[in-house]
Formats: sequence, C-alpha cells, structure tokens
Amino acid sequence: MTTINPIIPGFAPDPSVTRVGDTFFLVNSTFHLFPGLPIYASKDLVNWTLIGNAINRQSQLSLRLSDTKLEPQDDGTVMLATGGLFAPTIRHDPKSGKTYIINTNVLHPENAGDKPENFIIETDDIWSDNWSDPVYFDFDGIDPSIFWDEDKAYICGSHGPGPMTTISLFEADLSTGKKLSEEKIVWKGTGGIYPEGPHIYKKDGFYYLLISEGGTFKDHMLTIARSTSIWGPYEAYENNPILTAAGTDNYVHCTGHCDMFQDKDDNWWGVCLAMRMRGSRFHMGR
Repeated sequence: MTTINPIIPGFAPDPSVTRVGDTFFLVNSTFHLFPGLPIYASKDLVNWTLIGNAINRQSQLSLRLSDTKLEPQDDGTVMLATGGLFAPTIRHDPKSGKTYIINTNVLHPENAGDKPENFIIETDDIWSDNWSDPVYFDFDGIDPSIFWDEDKAYICGSHGPGPMTTISLFEADLSTGKKLSEEKIVWKGTGGIYPEGPHIYKKDGFYYLLISEGGTFKDHMLTIARSTSIWGPYEAYENNPILTAAGTDNYVHCTGHCDMFQDKDDNWWGVCLAMRMRGSRFHMGR
C-alpha cells in the first residue's frame, strides 16, 4: 500500500483514525464550526470520502460559547481557533460493536478564561450518521483519548494549565463518564511546552504513550515513551522526537499531533497534521 500526501488537503487538523473491518475512519478538529467533527472513510488510506459529521444537530451540543479569539503572539503573528471542538479521538470497540469519539469543547464564558467541557459520543453504525448525545466527564484539560486493556477503559489527556501541561490517566465508565480510579500524572514529556494529544498503544508487552510537544507552530514535535505498566513509569525514547520539522526550512511544516493504527495485515500507520509554508495565514499551526 502506497500513500499519497496529503490524504486530506485543506482544513483537517488533529486527525485520528480507527479501523472497522476493512474500512478506516478518520475524524478531525473543527473548533467553532458546525456541523462539527467530520467523518471520512477509506479502504486504501489514499482515497477518503466524507460520510457525515459526528456533531450534526444543534440539540446535541451547543457551540454558542465556543467562539474564536484572536491571540497575538510575541513574534507578531495572530493565533486563531482557540475555542470549540479540539482534537477528537475515534476508537472502535469490537466487543460491543460501538464506535466512540472522545473530545473537548473549549468554551469562552463571559469574563472568564477557557473552560474545557470533555465528552464522549457513540454510535452502533458509523455509516448512519446517528451519533448519541454527549456523555460528559470531569477532566480539567483537553485532548482526551480512549484505550481499552483487559476489559477496562482508560482515558488519558493533557491536564492544564499550560504551558507545562502534563499527561494524566484514569480508568472510566464510558457509558456514564464516571471515573473508576484516581487521576494520575503518567508523563510530563521531554521538556517541550504543551505536552498534549496523548494516545496509548500496546505492543509486545509494552504500553507506548505518544504525545505532541513544543506548541502547534514551528516547534511542533512527536515524542514517545513506554512502560510495562499502563500506570507507568514511562521511559522516554532516547532518540526523541520521532517526527518534527523544527529547525528546518521544509515546505511542509508544523508536523505533529499523530495517531497510530494497524491495517488488517497488522502493519502500523500514522496520521498527523501539517501545513504548507506559503506565507499565508493558518489556524494554530494546522
């Protein structure tokens, strides 16, 4: 199988992929836009078709306070898209037959700072465009991800405040959002700002924790650590970062925020965001 990049051109930040049978499904951030969380399907990882949106009715979720702010940066640039639906993770549970999306809606209440609302939605048929109402859960952070291990569901996420966020983990009931364990900090990254976008994978007896660091602009990078226990301690890979365009003049830049997955032959693949260095404006490095 040979891929042709970009697999989805244009506005498709923070991608996450799951496989159901012989079909791959991808979702990405949409911030303040409605309908939100587009779902793309592909058989070959090259040709992708938009099949619907996971947030597709106003009664499902309000984006009224999920507005976009203009955030001037020290270098004179202006960061956009600082509210709304951040970094969804999509996962399929073959035991229940359900497909889940876990996500953060960042609100901007009047006279207050950012307020993250974290939630889970699910569907029994991803082709139907019939997604549930959100189940909210308590987590003071963004970028949650789901991982199953030995019939237990875990949620990991980027715990605030920034810029030195931490990666936290807890066991949860996905049907109610209830925490079934204490929340534990399992990794602080390798020293880059805003450790975020965590995903956990298991291979050959090791738990691998993949995150992004360095912010979402030119210092964006992917780092990874592993442990024999899901609760850690996690040992950072000695050759981190495993992907970055920092310090280069690459035309494709700001690479980061990756999700990994396997095809039916157990080959591993990764999907990440990037942008083209054309001198034009772009949202949060996406």
